[in-house]
Amino acid sequence: MGNYVHANEPSHRVPYLYMWTSEPRKTQYYVREVMDNKYKNCIDGLCGNDDCGQMSAWYIFSSMGFHPVCPGTDQYIIGAPYFGYMDIALEGDKRLIIKAPNVSSKIDM
Repeated sequence: MGNYVHANEPSHRVPYLYMWTSEPRKTQYYVREVMDNKYKNCIDGLCGNDDCGQMSAWYIFSSMGFHPVCPGTDQYIIGAPYFGYMDIALEGDKRLIIKAPNVSSKIDM
């Protein structure tokens, strides 16, 4: 992935910057690359330390298919979710259901 260092939390926005170019599909490609290669389901599954939950938050937002442009604002980048179906319990017995039955890891670059 070149000089990209996902363990350095200020870099987390970098894959999303393609959304402001003529090739926004590259955001989805690189986000999935990071998710597939920098996170593992094991004791040392993060590629860096989880400073205040930032590494985990990046993964959760990215898996849902959106990400905060600027934390603390109501602006989000909308992309493709990682999973075909997600059901998230929210406060007050509300739910966020994300359906993407045709989601795929294959991205035409």
